[in-house]
Parts: sequence; C-alpha cells; structure tokens
Amino acid sequence: MRSENQLSLSRLRAYLKHMFGLDRSISFTILGRFWTATASILTLLLIAHYLSPNEQGYYYTFNSLAALQIVFELGFSFVILQLAAHERAMLTFLPRGRIEGNPIALSRLASVLQKAVRWYFVAGVLMALTLIPAGQYFFAHLRTQDPSVRWSLPWCLLVLATMLAFQIDPIFSFLEGCGFVEQVAHRRLVQA
Repeated sequence: MRSENQLSLSRLRAYLKHMFGLDRSISFTILGRFWTATASILTLLLIAHYLSPNEQGYYYTFNSLAALQIVFELGFSFVILQLAAHERAMLTFLPRGRIEGNPIALSRLASVLQKAVRWYFVAGVLMALTLIPAGQYFFAHLRTQDPSVRWSLPWCLLVLATMLAFQIDPIFSFLEGCGFVEQVAHRRLVQA
C-alpha cells in the first residue's frame, strides 16, 4: 500500500514537473506565496474584528515603520546571491558539508559569507538603534494618542524581532547562491 502511494505521488510530481515546470523549489516558493496571501487576509479579518480603530492605526503604523528595514538592506541580498553563485561555480559541494575545488574561490566564498553576516549584523543593530527611538518619539508625540493603547513595549519587541529576522536574509541569499534553492525555499515557507 505504501509503495503504491509513493508511486502515485512520484507520478504526480513527474506530471506537474512536465506540464507546468514545477519542481520542488518552485512548488515551495508558490506555497510560500499562497500562504503569505492567505495569512494576510486572515490577519486583516482578525485586526478588523478584534482591534479598535485606534489600535488598528498603531498596527498599520508599526508595519509601515518596520518596513524601513529595506533602507538598511540596500539590495545586498541580491549581491550576496550573485557573488556566492560566481564563486560556487568553481567548487564542488560534497556530502557532509565538505567543499572541494579552487582554494582561491573557496576563500572568496567564505569571505562573502563572513562579510555579509558582519554587514547585516551591523546594519541590524543600526536599524534597531534608529527605529526604536524614532518610533518612541513618533508615537509619543501623536496628537491623537490614545492613552489606553500600550504601544511602547510592542514597538520595541517588533523592532527587535525585525532585526533578528533581518539577520537570516544574508544566510538565505548565500545558500541560494550556492545552489541550495530548494532547501531555502522550503525554509522560507516554514518561516512564513
């Protein structure tokens, strides 16, 4: 029975790949996008139902200000992906995490990862040090501030969570550049 199910699942995968060009990487990416869209709609419904209009204003303002992380990212994830892919072309990834090939390319690949993680750490700290006080100032000086809304701790926690999620970006970009597209797509689906 189990082998029949595996066989039919295997046939379904082969059919989808042949008809639509869907491999596991693309499937995980599509599922991630679908889940993000579905979760966004559910979140909107929950916000409209459970939050007061003033709380909704804070929620949407929080998201807008937290989106400023893109200023700190500066498109470096695409650069990291390209650099890693360029160096990976001269290397062979073996089981158990071993890498063989051109020692200069290996050194440059390691350097890309080290510098990317270092830059994103510094940018994440700068982001937190900028957004926390900016948000505190912004929300404290709102003319329509509602004293019943406790926004300070949630704001700080949102910025810190955004900073931590920001730290994952260079690692995912690096791994995608090294050819681990399916694994990264799966992790992004789980993360979403």
